[in-house]
Amino acid sequence: MQSLAGSYWYAGVMKPTDALSQSGVGASILFSNPAVYDQSDMVTSQMSIVRGANYHLVEMGLRKFWDAFPRLMISQWSYGQFNDAAGFVQVHGVYGPGMPLSSYYGYSVQQYIRYDNGNWWIWFNDAWVGYFPGTLWNGQFTSGDMAHFYGEVYSAQSRVPPLTDMGTGQFSGTFGTAYMQGMCIHTAGPNCTYVTDGWPFQTNAAYYSLSYWNGSYMEFGGNGGG
Repeated sequence: MQSLAGSYWYAGVMKPTDALSQSGVGASILFSNPAVYDQSDMVTSQMSIVRGANYHLVEMGLRKFWDAFPRLMISQWSYGQFNDAAGFVQVHGVYGPGMPLSSYYGYSVQQYIRYDNGNWWIWFNDAWVGYFPGTLWNGQFTSGDMAHFYGEVYSAQSRVPPLTDMGTGQFSGTFGTAYMQGMCIHTAGPNCTYVTDGWPFQTNAAYYSLSYWNGSYMEFGGNGGG
């Protein structure tokens, strides 16, 4: 969710957390290569742990923006400011912010964001990627009060309809649609509890739709009216 001029379209699920000392989110997200109408448009499939109205947050997932293919998004906000991957400490030799995701198309990839020992750690596929030091928030961001799981489209020209694909470009409830499964929230240590009774939201179902049955699985996406 970058602060750019233009219009934003969403389809996803929110869930309040209990804001214990250790917190975070997890999900297995289907990766695809969504069609982008204009190279300055952006599309994501992502999850985030949030404190306040985007005041502090850590997010990760798929992002396609100014590229012919999507990349791994690992980014953070502090004090209401989007900082992308600034401050990230990478510990993995291959996995990292901006990594091309072309080899993962069609696969559902496990991911976690977890606060541990003063830092926000990132897990991708089968290993820890690295962490955002807690000092980026002066120790003020140790847990979230909301978990987000969603697809997002940014239309640089504020087109209506927006025309860029979300997910696979297929609407929810149809064959081949994008999905997230095993959506969960860290509430204590390494345990990640499956989401129930999340709050569904969609900007306009005619362009990007959501299918959610109050559990830890959702389908989302669409072709933006194109």
